[in-house]
Amino acid sequence: MKKVLAFLIIMSLTILGIAGCRAEPNPEPSEEKVEYGYGELEARDISAIEIVAEDIKTPAIEDREALEQVAKYISEAKFLEAAKDPSPVEIAERGMRVNLKEELNGSNIIIVSYRERDGNRLYLGPQGHEYLVESKELADYIKSNLKGKVLIVEEEYLPQEIKEWFDSFENKEGAYVYQHPDETFIKISAGEKPTGGYSLDYREFTEKEYPVEIVVELTEPKEGDAVTEALTYPSLILKVDSEQVTKYEVKSVDGKEFSIEEKIIFSKIDELKSGDTISSPLRLKGKVVAFEGAFGIRILDSKDKEIHVEHLQAEAGGPAWGSFNAEFSFPAPDTDNGYLEIGEFSAKDGSWVVKERYEVRFKK
Repeated sequence: MKKVLAFLIIMSLTILGIAGCRAEPNPEPSEEKVEYGYGELEARDISAIEIVAEDIKTPAIEDREALEQVAKYISEAKFLEAAKDPSPVEIAERGMRVNLKEELNGSNIIIVSYRERDGNRLYLGPQGHEYLVESKELADYIKSNLKGKVLIVEEEYLPQEIKEWFDSFENKEGAYVYQHPDETFIKISAGEKPTGGYSLDYREFTEKEYPVEIVVELTEPKEGDAVTEALTYPSLILKVDSEQVTKYEVKSVDGKEFSIEEKIIFSKIDELKSGDTISSPLRLKGKVVAFEGAFGIRILDSKDKEIHVEHLQAEAGGPAWGSFNAEFSFPAPDTDNGYLEIGEFSAKDGSWVVKERYEVRFKK
C-alpha cells in the first residue's frame, strides 16, 4: 500500500511539473487610448494669449472676448491623433502661445503651432504632449491677428536701413520713430541699467486723439533676484500699421514722457532701387506723402543736367500715404548714368525740393 501511495505522489508531481513548464500564451498588446485633453477649456482658465510668427508677435491679449473665442476654438478643435513624434513644442511658421492661470495637463502654457502648407492642421499642447488637431477657426484667428495694429518686432528681423538708424542713437533713453509708407517702426529705449533683470513692456496704444499715445512699463528686478552683473539696455521695438504720417507720444505707466526723434520717408517706389536701369517710357508705382497729393519726378544726367520733369498726382494728399501709378516718356540722355529724383515744388516760391534720389543707369 505504501508503494502504491508513493507511486501516485511521484506521478502527481511529475504531471504538475510538466504543466508548470508549459509556455503561457503572450498577452495581446493593449493600445493606449488617447483622449483630447482640452475639450473643456474655458476662458476663465486663460490669463493671456500671444500670436507669434518668426519676426513678430502681438502684445499680450487679455481682452475677455478674445479669450472666450480662443477657448471655444481650442475646446472644439477636431482631434485627429496624438503627435507620433512630438518635438519640443515651438511656434512653427506662426502660432499662438496660450498662458493658463493654473497648470493643466502638466503645463501652464499651451502652444498652438502650424505651418501654412499644412492648412488647418495644427499641433496643440505642452512640450512632449502635443495633439494633432484640425480647426479652420483657430488657424484663421492666428492669421488675422498677425495683421494687428501694433506688433512687437525682434531687432534681428528689422530692415538694415532701419536698424542702422536706430543704432545711431547708441541705446540712449528715448523713443525713435521711423515712419515709412508701408509701416512705422518705433524703438523705445529705457537707457543704461546697472544689471540684468530689467524689461520694457508694451501696455497701451491710443489713437483716438492727436498725437497717438503709446504707454510702456519698465519692470525692475526684485530684491533677491539672480541677475547678471553687467550693464544692460532694455528696449522694445513696435511695428505700427499706419496709413498716414502722424505724431507719436510715448510715456511710461507713471506718466514719464520719452523724448522723441523721428525720421519720415517721403516716398516708396515699387521695384526701383539705386543702380537700376530705366528706359523710356517709364512706369512708376508706389506711395508718397505730399501736400494735396501733388509731387514730381525729375530725370537728370550724370552731370545733374535736367532731362525731364513730370508732374504727378497721388490718390490722396498728406498726411496720408497716397498711392500712385503713372507712365511717362523722357528724352534720351547723353550719359549712361544719371539720377531719378522724387520730390515736390515749394508752395512758397515754386523751387524744387528733393525728397528721395536714386542713382540710375539709362538703357540705350
